[in-house]
Amino acid sequence: GWLAGLGLAIGGDEAESRSIRVGIVQTGDHVPSHPRTRPLITTVRYRELTDTITELHTPATLEAVRQGAELMVWPEASGWVAPDDPNATAQLDGVRSIARRAGVPIVWSYFIRINPNETRNELVLVTPDGRMSPPTTKDHPVYAIGERSVTAGLYETHEVAGTRLGLAAGPDGTYTDTLARLAQMGAALVAIPTHDWAAYTAPHIAHLRLRAVEHGVAIAKADWRYGSVVIAPGGEVVASTSLDQAREALLVADVRVRTPGTLYTASGDWLGVASLGSLAAMLLGGVALGVRDRRISGDRRESGTRPS
Repeated sequence: GWLAGLGLAIGGDEAESRSIRVGIVQTGDHVPSHPRTRPLITTVRYRELTDTITELHTPATLEAVRQGAELMVWPEASGWVAPDDPNATAQLDGVRSIARRAGVPIVWSYFIRINPNETRNELVLVTPDGRMSPPTTKDHPVYAIGERSVTAGLYETHEVAGTRLGLAAGPDGTYTDTLARLAQMGAALVAIPTHDWAAYTAPHIAHLRLRAVEHGVAIAKADWRYGSVVIAPGGEVVASTSLDQAREALLVADVRVRTPGTLYTASGDWLGVASLGSLAAMLLGGVALGVRDRRISGDRRESGTRPS
């Protein structure tokens, strides 16, 4: 059952393919503990925090472009102001300036703490001409750590270097719906800024490799400390950082992309349900046949021992 389903899911891997060179920035420490950002987050100086994060990401971004990167992905919550904030023009212009200097688009994720019960966790694509795309929302906010998103259901795809790009964030790739939707929208590459903890990194990447195979999409995951990875549509890891050792790193890798979509993309989880149903039917059929055979065998023995 499930083997047949997997075989159907990965069918069509011979679709036309090409490559895109992706750059991923991994700072080595995250906002709550980095010596430059900790004083700012603890005192709720979000505009200064955004400026500082942009400065931290700039050297690696420019180096990746020198190595030929056509797209840059920064970690989750690299911004603490929103594109629609009229008081954050300087911070937004700072991100635009880096995209302009780099000459390539940047996937920029921002987190907004409106109040203890309301947050925004969104992503945009910042292009070299200074445009910020309409936002994509994080599909699966992490309630346990205080994410209470007031925006949802916003999805965009973008054309980057001849490749259709989709955006997701955090644990979205652990669930089956987000990448399926993006593949249906034509995304051949999905950029996923994350902020993982060490125990979650390995299973998270395992889930992403499954999502890649399920839909024939490439994935670029950018994290603050560990577990940044580039995954090919066949599920192969093209480039990665340590799963549990926090360190500064820059990934620049060519990843093959192809026309997205498989039978599973079209059928969704119904393919799995049908496979399980078929397996259950075969098992029940086997049990029924076994009962029938035993009954026939018993009748024959009884007939053979009955006096004539």
